[in-house]
Amino acid sequence: GAPAAVQRHRATVVACVRDGDASIRRRALELVCALATRANAAALTKELTDYLAVTDPDFRPELAGRLATLIAAHATDAGSHFDAWLRVAATPGAALDAAHARRLVVLVSNAPAVCPRVVGELFAVLHEGRCPDDGPLRGTALWFVGEYADALVAAPGGPSPDTVAAVLASYAAPAGAVPAGDRAAALT
Repeated sequence: GAPAAVQRHRATVVACVRDGDASIRRRALELVCALATRANAAALTKELTDYLAVTDPDFRPELAGRLATLIAAHATDAGSHFDAWLRVAATPGAALDAAHARRLVVLVSNAPAVCPRVVGELFAVLHEGRCPDDGPLRGTALWFVGEYADALVAAPGGPSPDTVAAVLASYAAPAGAVPAGDRAAALT
């Protein structure tokens, strides 16, 4: 039927996401997302994530948001969801919506088998300074490392408590950065 005919032209539609005309890019991106299935989502996500780093900065937030939605809808498990999300979130200018980060926190927090790996990778992102300033990656990484610091330190080959504390402190807001009335809310 019609969906199969459109699937046969998937490569052409994906190529149109790279078009110089913004309206063609947006329509092609809508169609690519509509064509996504569990069977092809990983390949589509990889293609679009590779393009994310080199696309026009004005298009990057929209592409990143669509990618995060595609990942959430079609990831086969919490580990693959995190891996794909991290590739998108670590791209400068991706500017993902905080809702995508919240979805990831809930998913990974409820997946004890993958949680230690996620915390370790996010700690490495923080420790190596690979967090873009304009997205939720930093906040997500700080939350996971703070929430699971004991497990991170206890893991074989894990960092020392002093290293974890130093990395977390390096991302702390300078004194006075949080207005006095917001301090209690920021700590809850």
